[in-house]
Formats: sequence, C-alpha cells, structure tokens
Amino acid sequence: MSNEELDTQASSTIKKSNSWDWIWPSILGVIIVKLFGLIGGLVTTLHVRRCRSASSTAQHRGKKEMKKCALAFAMMFSVGAYAAESAGVTGMVITNDTVENNNFTYPKNIHTIYFSNDPSEGALLLAYVAYKKTGTHQPSVEITDKNGKYVDRCTFDPTNVTKTPWTHTITCRWGGRQSDGGLNFTIYDKFGGKQEKIGELFLASKNPQ
Repeated sequence: MSNEELDTQASSTIKKSNSWDWIWPSILGVIIVKLFGLIGGLVTTLHVRRCRSASSTAQHRGKKEMKKCALAFAMMFSVGAYAAESAGVTGMVITNDTVENNNFTYPKNIHTIYFSNDPSEGALLLAYVAYKKTGTHQPSVEITDKNGKYVDRCTFDPTNVTKTPWTHTITCRWGGRQSDGGLNFTIYDKFGGKQEKIGELFLASKNPQ
C-alpha cells in the first residue's frame, strides 16, 4: 500500500447572479443535510449551483463540463459527513488511477465495486480534505471489512496549515485478496493531540463469476 498527497490553497471568486438561482439548490441542500449532515448539504448545494451554471454554457463547452458535474454529484453522495472540528471531506471516490489537469487531481476510472477473493484486485482512494483550522494536521485512512476488522491503513505526513481555506488531496492505494461483504474506508484527522473521524466511504463487493 502506498499513499500520496498534494496541498492546494483554495481561492474563491465572487460573481453576481440572479437570486432565483439559489432556490432549487437550497431546497436540495436542506434534503441532503437531513440525509448526510451539515457538511454534505453545504458542499452539495454549492456544487448544484455550479453545475446549473455549467449546463447553461454546455453548448459552448461540450460534454466535458457536464461530466465534471456528474462526477461532483457522485463524489458528494459517496461521502459520510461528520461534524468534526478540525477538518472535513469535500469528496472521495475509489479509482484505478488519477490524472492531473490545471494543478488539480482527478479520478481516472471510478470503481463502485471490487471482486472478492481476487488477488489481482486493487485501486486507490482519492479524497479531498478541507482543513478548518490553522496548525499541524495529520490525515490517515483506515480500511476495515464488513465486521469492522482491520485490513490496512495509510498515514500521511503532517501538514502545516498556515491559512484557510486549505484543501489537501490524498490518495491511498490498496489491493490484494479481500473478503466479501464490502470494505469501509474511514478518514481521520489528527490535530492538537486529538484524532477525529472526518469522512467514510463504503465499497461494495461482488463474487467473481
């Protein structure tokens, strides 16, 4: 198992828009909050608004922009949101590999299942961690089976966050023969001597035919 990481300091751009553009994203955000928690609702609402804007210019940008929006929705729904004080997860997926574009890491081919008891099975977890506080953070990923039994772990080097917003891209590679019943990928952040759970993803299994 190996792990990689990339720090990016996020920037924001303020644009004028019609207030009606927020109605449907806000309604959807309320629903997502009920299902996935505050962080999941906020991030999903913001991505809905971005995708609405993208759809109005899709005829000029083609299908590529719409695929990004579909990916954004898939990533948001895959995240279990937690009310952690130190950090949160804005998205995570299982992918066979990553690609770099404009200094950002994207998944290549997303996996929604794995084949149990297959020694050639393998992929990586790609996650975007957003830190809420300045100081030294150390993220980690723990993999467990359906019974909560430890399978493997990725621990990343400490990151000194000097200002927020600050997004940390991490990848945790895993592989080999796995039992059936699915795998749980849990992301933690260690900050100020305290370790918090900040996100979780479940990957279903399938028996080879």
